[in-house]
Amino acid sequence: MSTHPSPPRARFTPADPELRLTVPQLAHELNSLLDGSMRSLRQAERALDDAAGDGDHTDVRARLLRAETSLEAIAALLARAMGDAGGTPTLQGVVDQVIDELATRADAEGVTLGLSIDQAVADVPAAMLDVVIRNGLVNAIEACANAAGERRVELSALRQRAGTELTVLITDTGPGLPADPPRAGTTTKPGGHGLGLSVCDAVLDDLGGRWSLRNVPFGAGCIFSISVPVNRLR
Repeated sequence: MSTHPSPPRARFTPADPELRLTVPQLAHELNSLLDGSMRSLRQAERALDDAAGDGDHTDVRARLLRAETSLEAIAALLARAMGDAGGTPTLQGVVDQVIDELATRADAEGVTLGLSIDQAVADVPAAMLDVVIRNGLVNAIEACANAAGERRVELSALRQRAGTELTVLITDTGPGLPADPPRAGTTTKPGGHGLGLSVCDAVLDDLGGRWSLRNVPFGAGCIFSISVPVNRLR
C-alpha cells in the first residue's frame, strides 16, 4: 500500500461577488475550466499507467484534485450567473442573445443567420445549453467562412419523442465533415467544425442529453444536433 501523502487541497476562490458576469464571460470561463478539467483527467489516466509498477500515485492525486477544483469553480460560476440573471433564461432568450452577440462576426464572414423556434419549446428553461449552442453556432460560422456558394447557418428547435425531448439543429452550408469526424477532446480547425466537443459532452451528459454531427443528406454542409429530455431542463 502506498504511503505517499496527498498533495495539498487547492480550493476555488470566487472573484468579487459584486462583479456581474455577462454571458460571453461566463461561456469563456466555463470553456476554459472544462477544457482544463478534461486535460487533467487525461493526464491522470496516463500517470496511472506510468505509476502502475511503483505504486506512487502522488501525481495522479494532484491532477484529480486540480480537475475537482475546476469543477467546483464551474458550479460556483453557474450559481452566480443564475443569481445575476434573476431567473432561468428560456431557450428563446438564450438563442436570441447568442445570435445577437455573433451577428457582427457572421456579417464579417458574409454568413447569414437564420432562426426557427417552435413555440412549444420557446419558453423551455435553457441556461445550461448556452455554451453548447454558442459552440455550435461559432463553429458553423467558421465552417461557412470559406464556402464557395451560399454562406448560411440555420438554427431550428422543436419537440420530439411525443413532446418529451428538446431538439436543437444547427445546419450550415460549409464543406461538411472530413473523412475522420471530430470526437470529444479533439479539433479539426482550421478546416471547420473545431467544436468544443468536450464541453458539449460535459454539459449534455449532466442533462441526460446527447449530440451528433453529420453531413447534410443532399448538398454541402453539416448538421449539429442537440437533444435533451425536457424534464431535465426544469
